[in-house]
Amino acid sequence: MSKVFRAARNLNKQPASPDASEQLMAWLKETPRTYGWGAILAYDRQKANKMLKQEYISRFNSDSVMLPVDIDVPGGGEIKQLYGYEFDAPLMSFENYENTDIEGEPRCVIRLPIIAGSYKTVAAKGIITSISVLDPLDGQVLSMIMNLETGVVNNKNEVIFDIATGTEFSVDVNENYIDQVDVGNAFKAYFECEVPPEKKKWVLSRIDTSKNKYLKPAIVKLAVHKREGVAEIADGELIICVSMEGDVAGSTLPEDFKYLTERDSAVIILGQKTLLDKVVRNQILVNYSSAESRVVPDGDVYRLDVISGSRVSEAKEYNYVIDGSTLPVKIGGQEFSFAGSLDKHGLTVDVQNGNLNAKWLDQNSVSASAGFPDQWGGTWRGVIDQSWTGFTTVKYIVKSDGSGVVASDVWDGTVAWGREITCTNIPAATPEFSRAITELCPRYRDEYLPELESIITSSIVNVISDLPELNTFVLESILFKNEDTISLSSCELPNDLVMFGDVGPSQAAYEITPMEAVTLNGNTQQFAITPEGATGVTWSVESASGEPQYVGSINSVSGLYTPPDLVDYQGSQVRVRVIATQGSYTTYALVSVLKKSITVNPLVTVRVVSENPVDSDKVTLTANTADGIPPRWSLKKTGTEGTLSAEEGFTNEYTPRPYDDVEDVYVVDEIILTDSKGFEQRAIIVLNYGVSINSAMKEGSSTATTVQLECKMNKEDMTPLTEFNVLLNGSGTISDTGLYTQDQKLNEPFALIGCNTSFAGMDFHSYILIPLPLSPYVGGE
Repeated sequence: MSKVFRAARNLNKQPASPDASEQLMAWLKETPRTYGWGAILAYDRQKANKMLKQEYISRFNSDSVMLPVDIDVPGGGEIKQLYGYEFDAPLMSFENYENTDIEGEPRCVIRLPIIAGSYKTVAAKGIITSISVLDPLDGQVLSMIMNLETGVVNNKNEVIFDIATGTEFSVDVNENYIDQVDVGNAFKAYFECEVPPEKKKWVLSRIDTSKNKYLKPAIVKLAVHKREGVAEIADGELIICVSMEGDVAGSTLPEDFKYLTERDSAVIILGQKTLLDKVVRNQILVNYSSAESRVVPDGDVYRLDVISGSRVSEAKEYNYVIDGSTLPVKIGGQEFSFAGSLDKHGLTVDVQNGNLNAKWLDQNSVSASAGFPDQWGGTWRGVIDQSWTGFTTVKYIVKSDGSGVVASDVWDGTVAWGREITCTNIPAATPEFSRAITELCPRYRDEYLPELESIITSSIVNVISDLPELNTFVLESILFKNEDTISLSSCELPNDLVMFGDVGPSQAAYEITPMEAVTLNGNTQQFAITPEGATGVTWSVESASGEPQYVGSINSVSGLYTPPDLVDYQGSQVRVRVIATQGSYTTYALVSVLKKSITVNPLVTVRVVSENPVDSDKVTLTANTADGIPPRWSLKKTGTEGTLSAEEGFTNEYTPRPYDDVEDVYVVDEIILTDSKGFEQRAIIVLNYGVSINSAMKEGSSTATTVQLECKMNKEDMTPLTEFNVLLNGSGTISDTGLYTQDQKLNEPFALIGCNTSFAGMDFHSYILIPLPLSPYVGGE
């Protein structure tokens, strides 16, 4: 397993406690739990990492590679020069500080695999002491701990974090921890100072708001939450706190915040306040464009009050026949105000008993007049005082495809009336008028009230009917890119709207082994599905680096992959994506097909051997092989060669021959590495036993293809007396005046030049190590 994917490996999880669901629901029923955030998302950490890894592979392409970076890294008495570093797309995982990935506080780590570049160290006077050339086989990675405390969403709906705010940058350039940190800090400084502001912003994701126009995330805060009483971070969950557009960020979650994903690997909490403010309030405007509403606290919960707007009823006239006479009864038009005059009166929406409830509580009066004469021949007039309570309810349910939740059909409620007739301008009651009070007006009031009930009921229903679907991908896309990453199974409305589901049911049910493979032209690679037992798996392969002519083939039944022929390929590797499909499940693996089967670094090392042996005379070398089998090591016999600590392995230590055992002023030792297929790679070690003349590249003379060589004794220029025509290793040509020209096609990343200087009847020997390809040289005395 590569360094990139190592952190996301499977770990054992504690089983959920039998009453986990009941405990969680009891906690959610106590009070809203979003602490001022619009929504809180919780994902099982291990499944989230697996999905991030799958999305990384499924979307990897040629555009994922970052442009080359050149950096000088000062440190100690040397400068480390990094040239042409190229990085794959960043892979994010949530893990622990400890390498064991079991103990310690959780963190978010960003890893950028290094796929190309060279690394050299330059000592005083521009003397190069080592050259390493990176290959995908080396598996070097730039890693950093990201500060994901607060990200912002820009006008492109991208979730942005500043990569320069990361900490603990490191690059595993060699086994020396100080070198790893020094190079990492140089990259941090590069991101801080050299990269334009718009380029240092790391895009975590792009939010898809097309599925839900009401929820628009604006501020994002990420953290990893550990399950109480459990040491293993395998039981950790990723928490994403989200504030919506127009809102401020919420508060820090308390230490006793409930662990949410003990049973379900995905839990999404949409805050009660957000549900009322962003969803229901907008639905009110759909039906009543002039209405105003606001969400207000109601004890520990919230309610939505409609504070302006109204419905108007028309004036009505009824005919009543009494004693053979037709008598009209007129009831005036009236305005039903949504805004009540008393506390909690008017049109409101809140959460009760797991449902969304709309209620309208108010009172008003309407004039009534009748054609029935009073004892003076006048018209009877009165007032109908009205008070009522109307309510109706909806419940949220999960869609059949698990992509979100929808509101159920509105449950018809009841409009409860309080009725009373108040008559005016009647100084004395007559039997006829008494009859009007007790029989006529109540009858027509009863005939009129159903029309009023219809107005009130429709107003309440309109508030919560046809509520929009809440497609949760607008929240899921803060982290994930695939729409079917989260599948919901149930939802509840104890206070907040809480949705339960699973992470990656169609992508993460199975996993390809190996998930990241390195193979060579002429070899084959067998892929399999874990866990075992899946039947009907279909295998396919496609290009992941934009080079469809270099894909190879895979047996659709067995999963045996045959790489493409790279004999004529100019690069160092091609990338292909292996796809396993089983029913509705799909999973991916990333394959790097290499031209080279074995690497070793440093490729070239220079050591000044002291009279008294010290540990710094030794050279530590690291090798990698495509088949994972340790290579064999040997030395080219010269009679002055040093010794190796091992004959086989991925690391070795070279010890030079002691100072007194060698008469030459310098020795070039060659180490041969051989892999299991017989392919060879070599490392060159130049041992300086007492060179008294300084030969080097002339400062400022380097071009893209040439560099002037020079030789000095102390400060005296000895170049005219020096022959630079001994090419010990590498390629290129040297003129009589010491002008070196590199070959058009480079087979080695360096050239080692032997120099012979004749002076005062004596010969002096020296060497020059030239890193290739040439680049402008910066040095000095």
